[in-house]
Amino acid sequence: VVVELDEERRRFALDIGADLALHPDDDVNGQVRALCKTGASAIFDLVGNDATLALAGSLASLRGRVILVGTALGSFQFNLLSLPWECRLHTTYAGEPRELEEVVALAEAGKITVHATHIPLEDAPAAIAALDTGHHGVGRTIAIP
Repeated sequence: VVVELDEERRRFALDIGADLALHPDDDVNGQVRALCKTGASAIFDLVGNDATLALAGSLASLRGRVILVGTALGSFQFNLLSLPWECRLHTTYAGEPRELEEVVALAEAGKITVHATHIPLEDAPAAIAALDTGHHGVGRTIAIP
């Protein structure tokens, strides 16, 4: 399940295999719990602002995991009753070397498709500005020197 503001990125998520792509204003909790009554066992927050962190916490199941990847530096209320029992919060910025080896092996086997736009290095400042405003399109942007 993908929750995304941008319609083009929701369509992209469906095109690459998401079962469901929702706008944050949709009944996200209701639709996720229709798929799994107890909530999601793993939530990846790729934004990390106040709203996405609160949504991630609200979707978590008993013994679920909320993995924060996004760097928006948001926060949310956390106390004994704010998450289901034994729910774990994680942050991550980079994987372990063995995970890199696994990803490279998957890519070499043709099991991963990278969706990327290549730009000249001098266009990187404009691409970063577009990312900051949410107007960056879909997939990765890779600056080439």
